[in-house]
Amino acid sequence: MGKLKNVAWFCLEKIIILGGGLITSILVARYLGAEQFGVFSLAVTLTALPVAVSQWGGAI
Repeated sequence: MGKLKNVAWFCLEKIIILGGGLITSILVARYLGAEQFGVFSLAVTLTALPVAVSQWGGAI
């Protein structure tokens, strides 16, 4: 029963994190508008890509 409880907590954590990210994205998009949100999304993407590559062990 202990492992099942741990899995349930893990799933709940993932749902909360994903839901929070979705709500945050919606609020930011409504605040910035379509064009500025596009620029913001591009900046976030260009920032996240080198982080992902560095976690693979590759050099930037």
